[in-house]
Amino acid sequence: MTAVARLIFHAGLPKTGTTAVQAFAARHREALKDRGFIYPTFEPISSKYMEAHHHLAHAVADSSHQLSLAEVSDLLASWNQAASFKDDTILLSAESVWRHIDSTIQVGWIAQRQAFLERLAEQLQDFEVKMVIVLRRQDTFTQSLFMEHVMKGTKLGTQSFAQFRLKERETTLRFWENLRLFSSVFSNVAVMTYDDLSKDKNLCHNFFKAIGVSTEGLEDVGVVRKSLSVEETLIKIYLNRFLKEKKQNKKLMAWLRSDTIKALAKQYLSDNEDLWESYAVRKAFLDSFSEENALICSKYFPDKKQLFPDLLPQETKKFRAKIPKELREEIDSSLFGNDAPVKF
Repeated sequence: MTAVARLIFHAGLPKTGTTAVQAFAARHREALKDRGFIYPTFEPISSKYMEAHHHLAHAVADSSHQLSLAEVSDLLASWNQAASFKDDTILLSAESVWRHIDSTIQVGWIAQRQAFLERLAEQLQDFEVKMVIVLRRQDTFTQSLFMEHVMKGTKLGTQSFAQFRLKERETTLRFWENLRLFSSVFSNVAVMTYDDLSKDKNLCHNFFKAIGVSTEGLEDVGVVRKSLSVEETLIKIYLNRFLKEKKQNKKLMAWLRSDTIKALAKQYLSDNEDLWESYAVRKAFLDSFSEENALICSKYFPDKKQLFPDLLPQETKKFRAKIPKELREEIDSSLFGNDAPVKF
């Protein structure tokens, strides 16, 4: 029986394979337990099947409709007891930890983030905690995050990509400052990069190997959630203006991926579309992070020459701000006709 139970907390970022890692861990719970790693459920407090631990993070941020902070304390106590009994390690995963704040603090983002992380650390005080954070090159991270908001039909998904980039610079893109906050609260912070983990298309296996878990003999989960293409994103940006309630989005997404829309996209759009205005704009965006990337590399990757691979000119295609008028008219005709897929 160990004196202090170990806990590894996979805390983000979003869009770095977190959903795949969570699906893998959930699918192989029993196998991981046999290897000394407990990926817990929320039972007995909640029997709802969940692959990640977002509701724990939400409860600490006082924004959960599923768990109270008292219930989180009870769960952590039971997990601590289970891990201590066989000297196992608890593994939790919630990328929302990267963005949550304490909204009761009124003096700025850094103070809000600090307060949230301190609240989280207080809940985890009975564990030997290792925070694990996976970073991603800022241009691909921001584009992927924007496309997810567009897909989900959130308020952030109704604005332009340029507007979204400016907004995210205020919070999610503050890699260096966020890592400093993590390190000021938690004594053990490990940092990886999505670009390194996904090189051989074995992200899950590489991630678990990096945290000391053998995945030998465990089947991969494949594509867990299909992302939008750039062409689908452009169409969905147009469609999002018609959304009035959340439940409409599921039907709209099914329609977006129907043969009808695929045919229209092929007719009016190419597979060479891009959300970035130009290679120069994209490179300038990346260059604006060069100083903090160098600091991160020096602190967390002393054996690497640079944090992320260089941006190549061929990564940027032809910019398109919005879908053409003819496509909009075709969509409107289908969307508001007698056989409309969604009733607005």
